[in-house]
Amino acid sequence: MEINKNFSAKATEDFKLVEQALSGDQAAYSAIMSRYRESIYYLVFKMVRNESDAEDLAIETFEKAFLKLNQYRLRLKTVENSRKNLTKDLAAHFIP
Repeated sequence: MEINKNFSAKATEDFKLVEQALSGDQAAYSAIMSRYRESIYYLVFKMVRNESDAEDLAIETFEKAFLKLNQYRLRLKTVENSRKNLTKDLAAHFIP
């Protein structure tokens, strides 16, 4: 798929990492995880206010994100925006 010329440099790099991860490149997926691990954890922690639960939900977010990598590419969104939406959805379902 062609990269949208209106993407920021970060979004373009994310797009390339997603393409590589979809091709089976585990290093590319690890790069995505490294880039977003901390922000996902803090976003979840702000919602659930529990370190252990936040860690579990952050891991679950990455697991679900891995299964949805193709959707990131098809929607032409940045990984950052998609990651925020997925994280918020997971945390919202977790909070009683």
